Amino acid sequence: MKTNEITQMLRNILQFDGKARAEAIKNFQNAIWEPTPETDSQPWYDIANDLALDIDYYEPNPEWRRECFSFYGDEKLEEIINTALRDLRDGESG
Repeated sequence: MKTNEITQMLRNILQFDGKARAEAIKNFQNAIWEPTPETDSQPWYDIANDLALDIDYYEPNPEWRRECFSFYGDEKLEEIINTALRDLRDGESG
């Protein structure tokens, strides 16, 4: 897997909503959490792995978010994905 594939997966998450967003998140997490030896050694892996863990606390349902202070909604999800995209871009150019 290459950086551009990771960034495209993240852009898909940002573009989708509802069930499509949840599915895109699951696909991203599965791709990151089932690394190959080549993937694990990529410079973007740490950024992507941290993000995969962070987005595990995304909860689109506001009522369910109120039950646990660790859960967050769309605004924070988009913020942390955009931060990761910036970090990935900076890592390529740095």
